[in-house]
Amino acid sequence: MGCGIWCLNMCSQKRAELLRSFCQKNGVPYESLKPLSGDASLRRYYRGGGLIIADSPPDSQKNDEFAAIAAALKKNGVRVPEIYAFDREHGFILQEDLGDETFAKALASGKRDRKALYFDALELSGKIACASLGPLPPFDREFLEREFGIFSEWFMQKGLGLEPDAKTCAALFEDRDALSAVCQRLPQVPMHRDFHSRNLMIADGSLAVIDFQDMVKGPALYDPASLIFDVYEDLSPEFSQELERKAYDVLKGRGLLKLSCDEYLWDLACVSLQRHVKILGIFSRLWLRDHKDGYLKHLPKVLALCIAESAHCDLKALNACLKGPLSGALYGGESLLSRRVRGDMEAQP
Repeated sequence: MGCGIWCLNMCSQKRAELLRSFCQKNGVPYESLKPLSGDASLRRYYRGGGLIIADSPPDSQKNDEFAAIAAALKKNGVRVPEIYAFDREHGFILQEDLGDETFAKALASGKRDRKALYFDALELSGKIACASLGPLPPFDREFLEREFGIFSEWFMQKGLGLEPDAKTCAALFEDRDALSAVCQRLPQVPMHRDFHSRNLMIADGSLAVIDFQDMVKGPALYDPASLIFDVYEDLSPEFSQELERKAYDVLKGRGLLKLSCDEYLWDLACVSLQRHVKILGIFSRLWLRDHKDGYLKHLPKVLALCIAESAHCDLKALNACLKGPLSGALYGGESLLSRRVRGDMEAQP
């Protein structure tokens, strides 16, 4: 099937014609385009003529932010894809093709030194944290409340059909506020928000970062936590501890931490927990609202991480909820989400 036909089937005809026009203006053969596997957003990507085209509808995607942050990161010495053309009105971005070797693929191939890759990535997170990127949205209390709301709405209520009573809600909100307080008292720096194995590329022998349009100014531990406790990778406890120490040294060396190592480890667990609680809601929403089911297989791991981290952080109400009603509903309930997750688990070899 040619890409032109594929576009007409998958997109509106008008959108396909806009894409064709964008290709013609920029010397990219439209018929050569091949769709790339999508991500968790409404963006679509095509490869053709040695370049990448992002079809990124402007009414739902942060295209201006992507272009502005790309330029700022590049200025600060962070490798990002070059942008060659940008149709702001219609939401098409012609950019450099960084190839196919993501951080995740490099790890899976075993051809590169695993420790060196992770250490380089942590150094890169430190460089981003110290970059001068101009104004970014704050990762403040209101922002954190919205993220907790994704968890309560899409995982608890719409996903598992649970409606906690007033007493339980009050206790959960207390733990939410405790996590928020940790995030807000840490040094506030530019943070990627999705700094993990699928958003790092190996390009020309060095690490490049993609999918950075959602950057905010928030806790310095967030991006290291995203990498070390990446839901897509399984690391041994020993290796995770080694990476925790490396991240501490990187942040300390850049003047971003004044915590003792023990204080840092506790805060790191809290920041990671805040992120993983949100991910429970995000992955559920991707299936329930956006009909993307590829993330559901990761829900059991994310829930297990949340249980371990909430115990570490001594957040009793959240831990009890995760271990009790939420685990029970996910693994023994009759919601569409729980039945689907159990089916995925049974299908695994």
